[in-house]
Amino acid sequence: MRKKNNRGQEEMVGFAVIIIIVAVIILVFLGFSLQKRDNKEIIESYEVESFIQAMNQLTTNYNSQKISTRELIKECDFYEEGCEELKSELEKALEKSWDIQEGSKIKGYLLKIYTADKEIVNIKKGNETNTYKGSSQKLTEDIMVIFQVFYSS
Repeated sequence: MRKKNNRGQEEMVGFAVIIIIVAVIILVFLGFSLQKRDNKEIIESYEVESFIQAMNQLTTNYNSQKISTRELIKECDFYEEGCEELKSELEKALEKSWDIQEGSKIKGYLLKIYTADKEIVNIKKGNETNTYKGSSQKLTEDIMVIFQVFYSS
């Protein structure tokens, strides 16, 4: 009869060990799922690059015709006309796209459009920080666009 009691005790101990192992596994999975989801960057590089692409395709009414921002930049560079309209349209696009407010993680941005000879547009808002994402693109042989978004980590 003693052997039967020992087997029952062994089975109970084995069952308890299995329950403990399953509980530990569940706790590990629960720990991973409840971790903060802040692993994602505030701003991804592709968002900054996409903004430049979208900005170039933005259209505005200029001299009674629809013209893309890209064409307006060239117009401003070659003929120095439309520069105020260009700056105004870019400021509107930046305001709508990048939220800079008290308590926001995005602290500021800088948009420069220039050639080797001159600066076409320089729009800066907010504060520069040590952490930023940026992108640059050549519009033509001479025209360069640089855009940086500053944020707090």
